[in-house]
Amino acid sequence: MLSMWKYYSKLNILSRIPAKFNFNVPEKAKGTVVEKWIKYWEGLINDYADVFRDSIKESKSKPYKTGLLALSGCFLTYAVYNNPTEQDFRDSVIYYQNLFGLVGKPVRNPGVDVYLKSLENSFNFKVIRRLSLGIFCFIWIDNYDEALGLYKAQCKYLKPRYLTFYERVIDVGFLNKFWILEKNMRDYDINPNEWIDFSKSDYGYKNRIF
Repeated sequence: MLSMWKYYSKLNILSRIPAKFNFNVPEKAKGTVVEKWIKYWEGLINDYADVFRDSIKESKSKPYKTGLLALSGCFLTYAVYNNPTEQDFRDSVIYYQNLFGLVGKPVRNPGVDVYLKSLENSFNFKVIRRLSLGIFCFIWIDNYDEALGLYKAQCKYLKPRYLTFYERVIDVGFLNKFWILEKNMRDYDINPNEWIDFSKSDYGYKNRIF
């Protein structure tokens, strides 16, 4: 209760803003550009003061709405600050490649093996691109390296089309995490064909229990 009282006390203090800000114009400056400049800033400050005053009054009458807006603003700020970069994606791929390399070949997931090799090839050909939308980003595949001097690589009319852009997206980065990469690497140490290959081997037939 004490904290709420302090909060509303501050709101009462902030709401005691003068109705209008008036700046005195010197006699020598009247009728000159200086007077116009002073009047311009006077009007601008009064406009912002009105908006600020109305916001304080609304926050007092609708505290839940104010809290929700403040929480949303904090979350959006946090999301923008933690929007991963292209280098973060590269680091994540290298991390999972090293992790995958520690797993024995018999238990490696073949799908993950193909997936990591395709990502590495894309990095080698320098066709990995990042499109940032502020709070999150898309990782997508381009046709050519940006430094390539071919006509197809430089002509703006031959760039990837917006209507088919979704087909090129390979990952979504949000809150310092690449979600498709995380999903594909979930079962990297599980080979679904391991027991099938084992049952077809001589050892599997000889030791089968009926």
